[in-house]
Amino acid sequence: GDAGDVVREVGLSGGYASDGSVAGADWSDASIVFACSTCFDALTMEAIGAYAEERLQPGAWVVTLDKPLPSPNGKYVLEFVCQAHGSW
Repeated sequence: GDAGDVVREVGLSGGYASDGSVAGADWSDASIVFACSTCFDALTMEAIGAYAEERLQPGAWVVTLDKPLPSPNGKYVLEFVCQAHGSW
């Protein structure tokens, strides 16, 4: 088949996570969540990890930068680490 058979819908939405909170976020239907988490503190990473465990569907991916996603209940596992070099 063609790509139309594989990709049904692609949506992009933004959200905020800071100070240990993901208040007001609704990523529950996401297949992939990307967090540019280089400067996130431990509380914020824990909030993202808890949200992912509570609300994301099985099979969803969470991609973070520089820090692994905490998984309080062990629902998520670290699949792989990829080192990328930036200019900053």
